[in-house]
Amino acid sequence: MKITKKLIYLAFVSITFMLSCAQKEQDPIIIPPEVIPDNTPTVTGNNAILDLSNEQQVIDGFGGSTAWNGAISDAQADILFGNNVSSQMGLSICRLRIDPNNNWNDEKSNAIKANARGAKVFASPWSPPISLKTNNNVVQGRVDSTKYNAYALYLKSFGDYIKAAGVTLTAISIQNEPDWKPDYESCSWTGDEIAKFTKENAPTVGYPFMIGESLGLNTAITDPALNDAAACANVSYVGGHLYGRTPFTYTNAINKGKKIWMTEHYYDNANNNITEALKVAKEINDCMCTNMNAYVWWWMLPLNGSTCNLINSNNAITKNGCAIAQFAKWIRPGFKRVSISPNPYANVYLSAYKNGTKTIIVVINSNTFSVKQPVMIQNGSITSLTPIETSSTNSIVTLSVLPVTSSNFSINLNAQSITTLVSN
Repeated sequence: MKITKKLIYLAFVSITFMLSCAQKEQDPIIIPPEVIPDNTPTVTGNNAILDLSNEQQVIDGFGGSTAWNGAISDAQADILFGNNVSSQMGLSICRLRIDPNNNWNDEKSNAIKANARGAKVFASPWSPPISLKTNNNVVQGRVDSTKYNAYALYLKSFGDYIKAAGVTLTAISIQNEPDWKPDYESCSWTGDEIAKFTKENAPTVGYPFMIGESLGLNTAITDPALNDAAACANVSYVGGHLYGRTPFTYTNAINKGKKIWMTEHYYDNANNNITEALKVAKEINDCMCTNMNAYVWWWMLPLNGSTCNLINSNNAITKNGCAIAQFAKWIRPGFKRVSISPNPYANVYLSAYKNGTKTIIVVINSNTFSVKQPVMIQNGSITSLTPIETSSTNSIVTLSVLPVTSSNFSINLNAQSITTLVSN
């Protein structure tokens, strides 16, 4: 999606969901205005119970898109996908755009740079070439149903082009936002059309296949393929966006053993403040707590007047970028989410993850006052934790080591903060 979509939403915020989905309305929690942490007495939240034996979904990673970004520089790739120093975000997924005019060099370069720094790479088409469409235009229209096999071969050709450069795509998506008709590159699909293509033509694509990527994780787009046994067998990933939709547990996809990726969303943050960053962090946390396997942001760079960027023109990480980094840097692909009380105190949100003996806990305090949050550990042990914080005054800053005594600990959460606790 281009940034112009947000303007369309704002202009038509009163229309029904399928025609217009406002970008800002999906977070039902009202986050207070940004404040500088003060000396307000700390309140104590209810005990959060961490059960290290109660394993949930595997985490595939956290990332962003290079669509229309051009070729990112080595310095930008280091900041976005590197994970060696504190000034790097540690993103582990890169989403490419499949240009319908076969101008693929920039995205090939991006794939190489992201993958060299440990990131998975997948690709989405906004429109097929006009020769495969019903309206002879990259804007709107549909894929000619008599040319489904040619479209599958086209998608395969992009995957093979990237593979020849040394990067094997983790997935290829059938279509970006098949249920949205904007005035830029796009293509419409119904759920039944996607099911037919997936059943008959997905194997020809030759790479793990992703269905969906609808505007608001619209299950009507993906359920027909999931409910057809032959089509479902050809699906590896279900993608979806969160425009006008809050995260939810997609039971049908989970029961069919499919990975669920949130593949596009954004919050503008013109003033680079913690208030918007808290929305980002809570949305990621909600996606993980509803059993999604990955979270992928929209544009990573400052482009076309966008203010959702994760790094600025000086390659410094923005507050939005810090919010994602609080997850991405420490919750690496292959970690499993484990059970922890998700909301033990008003406007305090938690999620936890484990890989072997390593445990990561993310705690979000959206209150304008500090909170002392106690945690009780069950079915495992942790000896100490290192907190890393993003707040109005800190950006991914390491704090003093927190001791753990008798399977209990308490963390003092600064006002309006995101804290990642890393076991030692």
